[in-house]
Amino acid sequence: MKANAKWLARVLLALIFLAIALTGLGIWTGSRDAAPLNRAEMEQSYARSLAWFHANESTVRSDGNAALWWMVQAAAERMGDTYLLGLVREASATIYAAPRSAGLPWQRMVYPKVDVLMNLVAIEPLSPYQRFYYHGVTCLPVPLDDGDTTRFLEENMCRPKPIKALLRDPVCSTHQLIGIQLFKRVGCPVIRDTTDLEAELRSDIESQLRVDFVVKDAYLQRVLVLLWSGHADRVKPIWMRRIMSQQQADGGWTGERDIPELPSWINNIRQKEAQPTGFHATAQGLLIAALWLTQDGHVDTAAKP
Repeated sequence: MKANAKWLARVLLALIFLAIALTGLGIWTGSRDAAPLNRAEMEQSYARSLAWFHANESTVRSDGNAALWWMVQAAAERMGDTYLLGLVREASATIYAAPRSAGLPWQRMVYPKVDVLMNLVAIEPLSPYQRFYYHGVTCLPVPLDDGDTTRFLEENMCRPKPIKALLRDPVCSTHQLIGIQLFKRVGCPVIRDTTDLEAELRSDIESQLRVDFVVKDAYLQRVLVLLWSGHADRVKPIWMRRIMSQQQADGGWTGERDIPELPSWINNIRQKEAQPTGFHATAQGLLIAALWLTQDGHVDTAAKP
């Protein structure tokens, strides 16, 4: 019995050391030095993602996720893409034409100055960050279990960082920073200066990218937010290369968990079956490419319906 216990203890200790070593290798691999992508590569990526929208136009046109349409609109404005701007207008007209959808505040994500109607009943099922976004599009604080959504403008809601932002909610920091950006876009009055809070969130996002080396939807969103907030200098070339390596043959992204450096058969075993590309990840990939291509001197403007 004692011999078996010692053998099991040694095996367990070896597995722990192996896990630590592999994690360290993954962290190093995910943030190693790499040559920057060149403009031709990024233009090709943008063209491929644009082709995805052409091919999936009938499907995405009815998707009511206003945050994704904001991303598509931002990419279109930066690239001067009349096709995408037209698709955003068509989708908005389709989504908000129905009586139940007319006047919904979410459309202010795309058209910040449009008239909307408050619906307090619709707030009940929303998660805390979604309530913050509702605050952002209506300029009216929304209750939380503890206080109200004004807290998102006053404190980092993603601390303690290792537990909340990495284990529980990998898009916590990005959602909060996007929400602050939405506040400014709509023109809601900000009682307190958020400069320090935004800097802290960006720092957290950068550290998350260094530690969490698995490429997934949250990985794309972290890089996207750093670029979108005007901090392309904080985006390592390897992060861009890892994201672009996940662009699929149809030009879209799946957002599924993947480690590009592993042999494809290992990722295939883990995923069991190939996942289709989707609007959520592809809208982010599209905007990442557009932001990279227009990072010098472009100023985003609020669109009119």
